Amino acid sequence: MIQVLNPNMKAGTDYNERSIKCYCNGRFPELMRQRRVLIVEDESSLAKSVRAYLEEEGFITRIAPDGRSALKLFRSFDPDLVVLDIILPEVDGLEVLRRMRQESDVYVLMLTARAEETDKVVGLSL
Repeated sequence: MIQVLNPNMKAGTDYNERSIKCYCNGRFPELMRQRRVLIVEDESSLAKSVRAYLEEEGFITRIAPDGRSALKLFRSFDPDLVVLDIILPEVDGLEVLRRMRQESDVYVLMLTARAEETDKVVGLSL
């Protein structure tokens, strides 16, 4: 059963893929949209590798090379997941995460070369 997201669709009716496309003007409802991933990484080669793997699996991706552009893209792109480096130019990853948490509870996967326990505790507390 599909949740009714379009007022023209009747509640309690089973819809197949073709009828959903018709009712949604050729677009799938929000329930079925492709998942979006924001990759925040200043090392271009690493960011491109992560992007390639994710896009191969069907994700829509955007790359932000620094904390400032990450926050702008976060607001405009509306990601379902953020892959976040901690060591970033301009605004570091922990501050980016703090600001994101003020607006959203989006899932965040943190990538870092930092191995100190205090960094892990701070990251997990956000």
